[in-house]
Amino acid sequence: MFEQVFASLPEGVATTPPGAALGALLEQVDPRAVSPHDAVILAGAWRRQLSHHEARFALVAREVALADPDRPGGRREGYTEFSTDELRVVLSESRTRVSKLLGQADTAIAAIPELWAAWDAGRIDTDRVRLCVTWTSSLSAEHARAVVLAVLPEAPRLTLSGLVERLQQVATGLDPGWAAKLYDNARRQRRVRARRTETGTVNLSGLDLPLDAGALSTAHVETLALRAKAAGHPGLIDTVRADIYLALLSPRPAGWDDDALVAHVVAHADPTDPRGRRAPQHVGAHGPRPGGDTRPTDRDPGPGPGPGQPEPDEPEAGEPEAGEPEAGQPEAGQPEPDEPEAGQPEPDEPEAGEPEAGEPEAGEPAVAGPRPTMSRRARIEMRIGLLTLLGYDEKPGIMPGYGVIHSVFARGFARQLCHAEWRVAVTDDHGHLLAALVTRRRPTGYRTTPERRRPAARPVLELHITEQELTRSMREPGMWAPVLDDLRAQFRAWTGPPDSPAEARRRFPSAALARWIRSRDRTCVFPPCRASSLVTDIDHTRAVTDRGQTLEDNLDPLCGHDHLLKHEGGWRLEQPAPGHFVWTSPTGHSYPRPPRPVTPDIPEPGRYRHRSSTNPPELAGDAPLWTNDPYPAGPPAGRPTTRPPPRTTGRNEPEDDDPPPF
Repeated sequence: MFEQVFASLPEGVATTPPGAALGALLEQVDPRAVSPHDAVILAGAWRRQLSHHEARFALVAREVALADPDRPGGRREGYTEFSTDELRVVLSESRTRVSKLLGQADTAIAAIPELWAAWDAGRIDTDRVRLCVTWTSSLSAEHARAVVLAVLPEAPRLTLSGLVERLQQVATGLDPGWAAKLYDNARRQRRVRARRTETGTVNLSGLDLPLDAGALSTAHVETLALRAKAAGHPGLIDTVRADIYLALLSPRPAGWDDDALVAHVVAHADPTDPRGRRAPQHVGAHGPRPGGDTRPTDRDPGPGPGPGQPEPDEPEAGEPEAGEPEAGQPEAGQPEPDEPEAGQPEPDEPEAGEPEAGEPEAGEPAVAGPRPTMSRRARIEMRIGLLTLLGYDEKPGIMPGYGVIHSVFARGFARQLCHAEWRVAVTDDHGHLLAALVTRRRPTGYRTTPERRRPAARPVLELHITEQELTRSMREPGMWAPVLDDLRAQFRAWTGPPDSPAEARRRFPSAALARWIRSRDRTCVFPPCRASSLVTDIDHTRAVTDRGQTLEDNLDPLCGHDHLLKHEGGWRLEQPAPGHFVWTSPTGHSYPRPPRPVTPDIPEPGRYRHRSSTNPPELAGDAPLWTNDPYPAGPPAGRPTTRPPPRTTGRNEPEDDDPPPF
C-alpha cells in the first residue's frame, strides 16, 4: 500500500453562493487532483455555478429579444415576429429552438420570478426549470403560478420524472375539473397511427387510449410474453412482447385462447433473433412467495454465467434462494402468504354464504382452466384516498408507472378492480403509516363476473385514510358500509406490525410484515429512486448472516439495481429508526432518506379567473392510418405550446426509476 496525496479544496467551495466568488474558487481546482471525497463536493459546486450561468444567459437572451434601439430605454415591452432573428444568428439556432429558449426565459423571469430566483441561486437546474415551464404551459397564468410555487421548495430533491409527477399532482389537485375534462377530451381523440421507419420496418402505435383499458392491455401483453419466455421462446423479452402484440392483433383461428396464442408464438420464434437471457423459472407458480415476493428471476435476469462460473443469483450452499420458502414454509400451489394458516380465522373473511370478491355468484359458472402466471412486472397498482372513492373530495391518485390519475377516473377504475387485493393504509394526521390492513369486502354493486383471464399478478388497489377519518362518524354511502365496518373492526384489533420472536427468526418476512414495509416506505429506499415498493425486493438492512432479524426496523424495499448496489457496489445502508435510512457511499458521503408520507400533500382546489386549456395536442380525424410520424410534431415554431408533446423514444429524456411496464 502507498499513501496518496491529494490537492485540497479551497475553503468555502461547498458553501459559497454561485457567482463570481465561487467561480474564482472553482477555477483554482484541478478535479483530477482532488480526493474522491472532495470530487463529490466539487461536482455539487460546479452544478450550482452552471445553473447560475444558465439563468443569467436566459436573462441576457430575453433582453436581446426585447432590444429595440428606436424605443425609450432601448427595449420594447413584448416580443414581435422578428424578435428571435438576431439570436438565431448569434447562436446558430433555428427559430423553434430560440422560441423555446425565450418562452422558458419569459415564464421564469416575468411570470414566475421566484422560479428564476431559485435558478439564479443554483437551487434548481435548467432541466427542472424547463419541466416547470413545459408541464404548466397548458394552464392559465394563475393556475401555473400556483402549481410552480407549491412544488418549488421540493423540486431540488425530486428526480426529473418525480418532478413531472408532482407538477401533475398539484395541478390536478388545484383544479380537478380541468384534469378530468382534459383527459376526457384527449380520450375522445384516440387513434392508431402507422409509420414506415427509415430501415423499412413499421411502427404501429395507439395514441390517447383510455388509461384503464391501456393498463389492462399492457399487463396482458406482459403476461403472455413472460409465459412465452418460460415456455422456451429464445428471444429477448422485447422481441417476445412484439411477437405477442402482433399475434393479438392478427386474425385468430376459431377456438384460439391465450394458451394457443402463446404456443403459436413460441413455435414460430425467429431463430435469427438475438438470443434472450435465462427464462424466469418461477413463471407458472401460483401466487407470490413468502413476504409477497416472487423469485429474483422475476426481474430481467443478468447475462448467463461464463463456463464454470456459478449463476449470478445462485444461493450459497445450504441457503434457500431469495424468495423461496424455508423448510416448513408453503410451496407454490399452497395457500398464498396472505391466507390464514389452517384453523386460524381471517379477520376480513366474508360472511357465511357470501362469495369472495371476484368469485362467481351463486349459480354462475366457475372459471375453468389453470390459474394465471405470476409476474410483478405485469402487476397493476392504483393508490387513491378512500374518501375520494366515497366522493368526499376530488384529490388525485397515482398509478405507479403510469402517473397521476384524476378522481373521476379512479372511481371508475376501482369498479374494474374488484378482484384486486384491496390494501388500506391508515395514517396519522401527517400522513405516516399507523396500520396496514387488507379487506375482502367490496361495496354493494361493485361485484362483477370475473374475467376468464386476469393479469398474471393480482392487481393492488391501495386506499389511504387517516385514523380520525376512519373512526369518526360520517355519512358514508350505504354501499360502502360493509367495507368501512370491516376496516374499523380490523383497526381496533390492530396491534402493530408482526414482531413476535418467531417472526424475527424467519428468513423471509410474512405477508403481513411485507405489506407493512411496502406501505411504509412507498418506494425503493435509495434516495432518488422512485420504483414502487410493490416491485422491489424486501431486503434485510443488517444481513441475516450478521444476526439481523426479520422485523420492521431491519427491513427495507430495494429495487434490483439498488439491491446490488448495497451488496456489491460498496454502499452501506443503515436504519437508525424504523423507516429512517442513511446510505453511505464508497467516497464516505452520507445521504439520509427520511420517511415518506403515505398520503401526498395535495392543495385544496383553487378558483381562477381564467380556465386552463383542455384542448388535446392532436385531433382524431378521417385521415388514413398511414402517417409520416405516429407522434405529433408540436405547434408551429414561435407559438406557445398548449401541452407538452408526448415522449417519443426517451432517447433524450432522463431515465425513469418507475417506468411503465415496458
